[in-house]
Amino acid sequence: MSPSSAPIRLAAALLVVAGTTAALAATGLAAPHHATTPRVAPACVNGQIVSWLNTAGNGYAGGVGYELQFTNVSTHTCSLTGLAATRSGSAGHAVTIRPGATARAAVLITATGNFPLPTCRPVTADGLRVYAPGQTASDVIPFPFSVCSSHHTGSLAVQTTT
Repeated sequence: MSPSSAPIRLAAALLVVAGTTAALAATGLAAPHHATTPRVAPACVNGQIVSWLNTAGNGYAGGVGYELQFTNVSTHTCSLTGLAATRSGSAGHAVTIRPGATARAAVLITATGNFPLPTCRPVTADGLRVYAPGQTASDVIPFPFSVCSSHHTGSLAVQTTT
């Protein structure tokens, strides 16, 4: 890797940052949903949540989907609230995560071959820099993948899971 390619590789990895503020669906260990106004746990703070990527991807026509996971490693229940990384920009809901439980969001990586080469300008990212919703600290997930360096392709997206 030449010194001049490092900013491109970092930029490609940082494309996921906004997407990881996705609204999240909780796993079975999260607090149950009630019809009445639920009490929301205090917001998760830096150090309570660890982000990681399940690298057993699921292929789809034109790309691969992966599961981005946010695990509560603290001894206190907390909640994540964020915005979905979709074009609609709809507001997310609070997801309560008990100690040891995990919330999940889908990361979709579109194959760079789906885009014209001059538009995409493919590069290999070293991994993902992930900010959990509402967090100021990030986790870096080493995961090399091909991505368009152009911001006009939408080759990365994060969706909520249900």
